[in-house]
Parts: sequence; C-alpha cells; structure tokens
Amino acid sequence: HWGFWEATAYLSNAAMFRTDWTEKPNYFAYTDLLFNQWWTEEEGLSNELGEFFVRGFLGDYEITVVKDHLSLKLDTLLVKEGTTITLVLAEPPVTYNLALDVNPPGTGVVTGAGEYEADTQVTISAIAEPDWMFVNWTGDTDHVDHPDSALAILTMPASDVSLTAHFELSDISDIPTLAELRTMPPGETIYRYTGEAVIVAMPEQSAYDPFIYSDFEEIQNVTFGGWPNGPTIVENPDPSGINNSSMVGEWQRLFDPIAHVSAELDGKIDFSSHNVFRFKIWSPIACEVLFKLEDKTDHNIATEVMQYVYDTEQWVELTYDFSGAESGVYDKIVIFMDFLSSENNIFYFDDVTGPAYEGAGKWDSIAFESHSNNKGPNLNRMFIQDETAAIYLFDAPGNITTSYNLYDVITNVSGQIEVLNNMIRFLPTLNTPEAMGNSPVEPVLYTLDGVTSEDQAKLIKFSNISFEGIEAGEVFNSGQSYTITNGTNTFVLRTLFLDENYIGTEIPHGSLNLTGVVTQFNDDMQITPRFAADIEELPELYSLTLNLNMNRASGFNPETTVVHVTGTFVGFWTEPGIDPDNQLLTRLGETMIWTKTFSLESGEYEYKYFLNAGWDNGEWTGDPNRTVSVEDDMTVYNAWGMMGEAFLVTFSVKDENDHTIDDAVITVNNFSYNAGEYEIGYLPAGQYDYHVHHNDYLEATGNFNISGEPVWVNVAMTADDTAIHDVEDIDVKVFPNPVQNTLFVEANIMITDILVIDMPGRPVLSVKVQDRQSELDLSSLYNGIYFIRVYTDRGIKTLRVMVVR
Repeated sequence: HWGFWEATAYLSNAAMFRTDWTEKPNYFAYTDLLFNQWWTEEEGLSNELGEFFVRGFLGDYEITVVKDHLSLKLDTLLVKEGTTITLVLAEPPVTYNLALDVNPPGTGVVTGAGEYEADTQVTISAIAEPDWMFVNWTGDTDHVDHPDSALAILTMPASDVSLTAHFELSDISDIPTLAELRTMPPGETIYRYTGEAVIVAMPEQSAYDPFIYSDFEEIQNVTFGGWPNGPTIVENPDPSGINNSSMVGEWQRLFDPIAHVSAELDGKIDFSSHNVFRFKIWSPIACEVLFKLEDKTDHNIATEVMQYVYDTEQWVELTYDFSGAESGVYDKIVIFMDFLSSENNIFYFDDVTGPAYEGAGKWDSIAFESHSNNKGPNLNRMFIQDETAAIYLFDAPGNITTSYNLYDVITNVSGQIEVLNNMIRFLPTLNTPEAMGNSPVEPVLYTLDGVTSEDQAKLIKFSNISFEGIEAGEVFNSGQSYTITNGTNTFVLRTLFLDENYIGTEIPHGSLNLTGVVTQFNDDMQITPRFAADIEELPELYSLTLNLNMNRASGFNPETTVVHVTGTFVGFWTEPGIDPDNQLLTRLGETMIWTKTFSLESGEYEYKYFLNAGWDNGEWTGDPNRTVSVEDDMTVYNAWGMMGEAFLVTFSVKDENDHTIDDAVITVNNFSYNAGEYEIGYLPAGQYDYHVHHNDYLEATGNFNISGEPVWVNVAMTADDTAIHDVEDIDVKVFPNPVQNTLFVEANIMITDILVIDMPGRPVLSVKVQDRQSELDLSSLYNGIYFIRVYTDRGIKTLRVMVVR
C-alpha cells in the first residue's frame, strides 16, 4: 500500500512524505518504479507479414514506424486485454507540372498553372489586356476541352503540360453613349463604350460569401456526428436535379424520436452579415426537418427553425432563416430529419452552408466577388447606366478583373453585343480600368404599365404594389418569377442574381415599394431587386374621409369659392392651394357638404380648412388646430368655423294630422337653411335653438342637444288660419331689372315687409317698410337670380330680379 502524507496515511510507514514534507524512502522507491522500471521503450523489425509484437506496461504509448524514406507516428493506449494497431505507409501522390505562357508577352494574364495529379480537372483562363483580345491556346492542347475559349478545362495527363495563350489587337469602334451602344448590331464586332456610366447593380452587392460547413468532398470544415449514430460519406445515389455531387452524407435514421445529426464548431456563429442556413436533402418520405443551433455546453441555449420536405426521392434544398439570432451564442448545429418520428429510414444530405463561425477562414467559403474570373457562367454580371440609357454587362469568362463597388463610375468598357430572348447584353472582351469615382443613383419612379424594352437594365422603382398569389410563409427562391400588382396591372419580379440576401426570407404580403433593375425575357418585362433593402414594406394605411358642412360659411359661394384643407396629413402645413391633389375638397352632389379622403398611417394629425388659396381665409385665425386620431378606416364630420367633430342633424316637420310639410324654413342659432332642407348637415356637440317658419303655419320653436351622436328633431306645426296668400290685384313693380346695387320697389298698396330669397331658397335680406315704396341695397349679393317677396296687408307678391355687376 502506498500513502501520501505521514499525518493522514492509514499506515504511517506507507507514506511517501514525512509530516514536515521531506521525502521518505517510500517516495524514491515509488518514483523509480513509476518512471524507470514500469516504462516500456522497445524497438525492432517487423516480420515478413509486416507484423511486430511487444509486451509492455499498461498506459499511453507513442508508436513510430519507419520504412525507407517513409515514416508514421501514432498515439495509442495499451489495455489489459492487449492492443492491436494497424498502420499504413503510403507513397506521396505523383504530380505533374502545368506551365502557362502568354504570346505576345504582356498582352494578357493567364491563371491555372501549378502542380497537379493525373486526371485532375484544372480551370485555365486567359484575360486580355486593354485593346487586345484572346485568340486561342496552343501547345499540349489534346487535353483541353475548348482550345479556342479563354476559359477552358484541362484534364491533367500523367506528364508535364505546356500551353500558350495567344492574343491579338482588337478592331474596336468607340461608342460615346449607352443609348447608341444599344443600337449596335450583335455579332463579332467589338465596341468600346467611352462615356461614363454608373454601376447600378452587381452580384457582390446582393450576395454574401456562404461558409461551407461540409460538401462531403473537398471541403469538410466540420465533421458531422449524431445520435444514436452519425452519417457516413457515400456516393451520391441520385446525381440529378440540383445536386450532381459525387459524394454525399448518408444517415440511417433509427427509431429514436430525437435521432439527429450534429456538428460541434470551433467558434461561435457570426450572424452580422447573414442569417440563412441551407442544405440539400434527399428524403424517401414527406416529413418535417428541424434545424437547431445550440450552445454545445448547454443545449437549453438554442434557437431553431422548422421546414418541410414535400417532394420525395429527389434532391431539394431547404432554407432556414435565423433573422434576429444573436451572434456569439451558438457553436453547435443539430439537424433532425423526420423530427420526433419513430420510423427507420435512410436520408442523404449535402452542401451544408450558412454564416461562418468565429475563426473560420475565408478560404473555407465560396467567393462571389465581382473580380473573380472563375465563377462560371451567369455570375460576373453588372448593370451600368448613363444619362441616355442602361445596358446589361454579361461577363461569363471573367474578362473584367478590376474590382468595383456599387455606384462606381466606369468607362472604356470593350465588348460585343448579343441579344438573348430580346434582352440586349454587352459581353466584355477586355478588362476595364479602375473606377473614376462613385456616384449613387436614385431609381426613377415608373408605373407597372410604363416599362418598355427601352428601359432594359435601368434602375427603377415601383410604389405601392403587392405580391399576387403568394401563400402564407412562402419564401423567396433563386431563379424564380413572382407576380406583383398595383390592383390594375401586373408585372414579373425575377430573382436573377445567384444569391440575393433576401433569398430564403418570407415574401411580404402587404403593400410595398420595390426598387430593382429591368430585364426582359421574350416579351415579358421583369424587375430584379438587388438586395433586401430594395423591398421596402409599407406600413398599413387607413382611409380618413373628411366631410365639411359649409352652410355656415359667411359669404361662401359654391360656384366661385373652393375649399382647401392643410395640416400634417401630407407634408407639414403646406400653404393652401400649393398642392391641390392633397388639399382640394370636392362637393357632394348639390349638398353643402365638401369632402376629401386620405390614406394615412395610424397616428395623430392636425388640420384646418381654408377658402381659396393662401393663409388669409381660414376658419379662424391662429390656434387651435383641429386634431384627429387615426387607428382604423373612419369618416369625420366637421362644420365650417365650428371646432370639434360634427354630427348629423335631421328635422322631421309635420302638421297636426302627421302629414309632412315639405317647404318649411329651419333656422338654427340664427342661421337659416334652404326651404325644405331638413337634413341640415353636421354640427359640433352643444346646445342649439331652432325656429321653423312656414307661411301657412304658426312658427315652431325649440332646442336640441348634440352629445356625440346624430340627432333627430321632430317638429309639429299648427296651421295659421290668418295666413295671407298671393292675390292678383296687388300691383308691385321692381326696377331696374337687371340691377347692380340699388333696387326700387313700388306697390299700389301699403308694403309691410320685403324678403329677398336666393335660388336655393335661403333668405338673404329682410326689410321692414310700412310704405308704398322702398329702396333695397343689393350690393352685398353675388351675381345671380333672386326672388323679391313683397308683403302687404292684402297679400304677398313675389317677383324675380337678376343681380349683375
């Protein structure tokens, strides 16, 4: 038995240290056994079968095997039952040299040279300098797929290879504007655009560098395990559709409901530039697939997104949007295929990509930079625009290697014209110089039915449109067409670039403003947003209708006077008359109600009404302003010159026998309405007095109160047995007729009263006379027809006069 300290050891003579911590003989005996005698260090030669046997103490060992110039080391553990180790010594791969040259020297740049194993497929490229163009490859071209193409594939033989890229001077025609360039015929002729154009769209402005977690081939930045078992790497069982990869991950899903594959990361996931994970899956069944991110030390710290596989027995790509996820939290990926099921199935998956984790190298990801010349077709594309037009630069070979940013100004772009499916494309043949500057461009506002072929490649904007036929939860996918509408016309939205940053995000269902570049496919005009910021969701709008009762507006003439409203609905207290579209009220039929409807966001608004243009003819001078709170579609009723919301007041006028009297005159708070006008309009809350007058009935009076809702006033009138009626023997003359200012009235009997009534039936002037003649001052009246009602002791005489100035 061995002890440690004499004061605490069960057997004090077994301790290795005395109570004063000096070593006892036991200590030296123990360390000699542990570090000298119980230590195995053996070497020897293997037998003819390559086998070597040795006995040793249990524990950790380092094994080194040497054969000629080859060596291999391995750490292992010797256990009680014995340990068997198999080591394989392999020769390093044989490589061959690929040498590339340029002729004439300095006329171009070639890429792809290096050391490669036999059968390796190498991408070689030849990029011409300005004013030069690629001709062909010469040399050992037997293994080059397209010797006449600047971008070609060489299959490396089991020998060294030497190739030369040949260039010649270009025959170039200078074109000063994009409008003129668009008219050039397609073909082999090379044109050089010499104007100054702005890059309004380009791939790297709408794509990010997706980090490849594993493609199960050349790039395996993480190793996927799982529970209760992990995946294995196998040949692709169905190399078709969206996945032609040679190798993929195969996972045998066992019966455990929480069976999953997973990968632990060496750093925390960074969501600062992107938040979408994707992977391809081949599933034998329709099922749910949960993608979960965890803290590998605490699985309760997690976030997850569910997607569904609908198309079985074929490769599909699933997209998981982790918008809102916090960077620096998660360092484990967990994928549940056929989530919470107890079924046993085999799944295949591939190309797991997403935001990188901290410490992951940029070389581990796919790059989509504009200056890359190995991106393959359809990737190196730009839309450029000058003051005359715009054009689409389609640079599949990657001839433009200069790096640019969005809105950089470029010039001296050389290339050929091509028309594909009615879309004009400019195919660069040479590299371009550095940017001349940077000049942001504002999109031009268009209507859906206003875009034509002349607008190809332009940066435009649609306002207040929405998507049509979109299901709840549907997300944007690459290379897809969607329909947008303004309620009357439709247009096609196309996701053109490889990986816009809105791909995988949910398609908006409300109104929005949309910016993008114009493309064309056959006869269909299309728009492609460049990035998520081009899809501007609009807040929900509500309808506010203002109805204004103008009965009480002094001196108001509906034929010559207009009504404006201004405030904070549109702009901020714009002077009345400046913006008629957003200020001018219109009359409702022949009523005295003027109306205006706005579409507004929810919120508090101020406003006031004005007559004609300018600030002089408001309802009142200075404060207060009217206010309204918009939370839903609503109609607000106001009365001119009266603060607060107004409510409809309706009179019912009947005689003693409950028969309706059609032509009584109603006066409310000393304001008289037209004869027979019983729906007198909208009045603010408060107490009101009224008088109801009719020649055949005794005057009726009363009051009513408005307290937040419409009011119905019932009036019963009593017949006046002393009422005076028109008689034929009353002789009344009025002159001059037409009249400008003063009207003379003469009668053959005593005149008691004269009442002047306008065409709508409203009293405008009342005079006590008690004479056979009278002079009326009509200078305050507007031009028009008026009725002069002359009251006498023997009856009433009514005449018509015209006021003209």
